Amino acid sequence: MLQYQSKKDVFDEDADGDADEDEDEEDAHDKFLRLTLGQTTDVLLGMSMYRSHAELQEAECKMVWAFTKKDELKVMIDGAGSIRAVVKAMTAHEGHAEVLFHGCNALAFLAKDDNNRKMIVRAGGLDAVLAAMTLHKGHATVQEKSCFAMAVFAKDIDNRKVIVRAGGLDAVLSAMPLHEGHPGVKVQIWWALLMFANDDVDSRKVIVSAGGIDSVVSAMTAYPGNDQMQLSGLYLLQNLAIDDGTIIMVVSAGGIHVVVAALTGHVDDRELQQGA
Repeated sequence: MLQYQSKKDVFDEDADGDADEDEDEEDAHDKFLRLTLGQTTDVLLGMSMYRSHAELQEAECKMVWAFTKKDELKVMIDGAGSIRAVVKAMTAHEGHAEVLFHGCNALAFLAKDDNNRKMIVRAGGLDAVLAAMTLHKGHATVQEKSCFAMAVFAKDIDNRKVIVRAGGLDAVLSAMPLHEGHPGVKVQIWWALLMFANDDVDSRKVIVSAGGIDSVVSAMTAYPGNDQMQLSGLYLLQNLAIDDGTIIMVVSAGGIHVVVAALTGHVDDRELQQGA
């Protein structure tokens, strides 16, 4: 069985929850590989045996993330078992922000597998993420990772309908005016909204009515050098502008200006240039 070490000893993690000051994930990933290679069964067993121990649940949610992050290690993960373990950890420790944002991150990476995506929603993963967003509105990293998870869940069309009915779109829109100083939160909100808006005129109308166009233009203007902000904002504005009348709103809000600025300011970004 993997011997437990304190979060501080293993991760030397800054606990202030700032989405812009996360630890170096690649460095963390390497540490986890050294700790957990070949021991995925022990990780899940530990999560089951020590469910009331928040620090251990946090650490082992992060271990699940570490194995799902690398393609060559995904085969070592029991998808169904990992999903159940992470959801139970998040449910048992709703007041512990670190458990929640590492849990959201783990579920998001597990959901990148098509077979896991519906399983996560059925297993209560969506409810756990929504609870995290509701209970920790002021925690930037929880909001960022929750929106990231929501975006990946919503790649599945059937999931998308379930998420909207459960209040997922409303939860993401509620996060939109928060954390103005944290671009990572905004980027994940834009990706999530893009998933909801894709092929869904009703969701697009809700996003526009909630001030989505102005919010995207404002964020793109505030962070001109942030590649992901510009790319996610560009895609979302394009998607929202599909419907009759909305293109006028995009233009009136300054959308053309920020799109041109993004293209001229990121001439070497092939993905952004192709997305325009």
